[in-house]
Amino acid sequence: MAGQRIGTFGFMTGAMQKAYGLEVPVIAAELSLDALVGMYPPRAVTHALPAFPSIERDLSFVVAEDVAWARFEELIRETAPALLERTSFVGTYRGKQTGQGKKSVTMRLRFRSPERTLRHEEVDPQVESLVEAAKNRLRAELRA
Repeated sequence: MAGQRIGTFGFMTGAMQKAYGLEVPVIAAELSLDALVGMYPPRAVTHALPAFPSIERDLSFVVAEDVAWARFEELIRETAPALLERTSFVGTYRGKQTGQGKKSVTMRLRFRSPERTLRHEEVDPQVESLVEAAKNRLRAELRA
């Protein structure tokens, strides 16, 4: 039942907050009990363990404050580095080192081949290509 909608959530409107005497923003949710019960019992999904190890790289980019994580996801999807298995958001840092109106976004890239153990020399050009694309399209600077 992947992709089935079981409900919605979002911030309560200002009028609703006022009506209930709430002083801070509140998120409310509406769930479909029928949909939830219909998914029970949950089905376990298993996958075979990978036969070969991965290579992970963490990259930190300094970007303008208004550059959202979704822009990085889009860039990675369009760049499509070969053998990239997974990308994950690690964190965001704001401080003196990044400068006014900027932030540092850190991501983790995991590369793996289903057929053999990768060598760093195979992954390095893919990482460099992604860094160049981030510089050109997002005006990102690789943080040392």
